[in-house]
Amino acid sequence: MASSRESIHASAGNRDSGPTLASVGGVALMSFVVVVTNGLVMDGALALWRHRRGAAAMAGIGLSVLVLAGAVADLTRFHGTETARIRFALLQGFDHPNASANRAGTDAYATARHFELAAHLRGRYDLIVFPESALDRDPESAPALRKRITDLAAKHHAVVLVNARTPAPGGGLYNANLAYGPNGVLQGVYAKQHLVPFGEYVPWRDALSFVSELRQIPYDFVAGDRRQLFRVARR
Repeated sequence: MASSRESIHASAGNRDSGPTLASVGGVALMSFVVVVTNGLVMDGALALWRHRRGAAAMAGIGLSVLVLAGAVADLTRFHGTETARIRFALLQGFDHPNASANRAGTDAYATARHFELAAHLRGRYDLIVFPESALDRDPESAPALRKRITDLAAKHHAVVLVNARTPAPGGGLYNANLAYGPNGVLQGVYAKQHLVPFGEYVPWRDALSFVSELRQIPYDFVAGDRRQLFRVARR
């Protein structure tokens, strides 16, 4: 599926609005806050239902939790400022019928499929986005693949954002986003900082080696250590 549209672009104001829960602790912290909040509310409701004692106190605690959760959500919510419109294209083309049969084959298929979708784009775009795992190689070490990306950027006068496995120190791999400008220059690389356990890495892999299902995760990504701002032309 390839889709394109114009959208209001909120300026990158994280540094002005302060850190958010997601920026501080990622999915893990957000999940923790949600689970704790719901757990406290549920405990209060069960206590009221089973014992019917201290109903006013429990109701007050539950209400306080909800108010606190709302206050935290509001304080940590990103407050952006509308600055301009951008025209973007989002590509999503992974539909291999035997995705688990051959990793190398499905990776190559995904790359080819997304470039096929990109070939249907017409006109000028500000941003073209390839999804996670759309490329089978690191374009910085694969000249032919890099050229396809930069040719696409030049054709549509767009920044092309792609995702790839890139080398990390010590022989590891980053789950990284790379942004190429219309002039073919690599703006920078962002390595994902908050990795998904048992998805992008296996905690205590050696101790859990007896779990055969974990072999489906053949390597552990290395977490990045900094943010990267990518700039897109504004209209």
